[in-house]
Amino acid sequence: MDNLENEIAISNAKYCILLWLDKKKARATKKADSNAPVHTYTVLDLTKSFNMALEELKKSGVSLELVKKSLYKDSPSDIQAISHFCDTLAARLPQKNLEGYTHGSPEI
Repeated sequence: MDNLENEIAISNAKYCILLWLDKKKARATKKADSNAPVHTYTVLDLTKSFNMALEELKKSGVSLELVKKSLYKDSPSDIQAISHFCDTLAARLPQKNLEGYTHGSPEI
């Protein structure tokens, strides 16, 4: 995979994971305050976002570790949620996506 293809694959995977994260945050906000002006996402919406991320990673073959590190840089306040999501993805990905993957969040 050349550099440009790799960057595109990482961006696509990041988009899918951030989409899931936004839906997860909206659900938490709505649960805490039922009058909050956010869309109510269902568990099915979260599952669709998860599957979208999973398929994007499988299709591209990009390293989940590269995607995770890039997400950490872009969303440092969401490291725990990103780490948990990536660990869940790792359990369902083929070995080609797991080159150098480390479970858990980084030591801070």
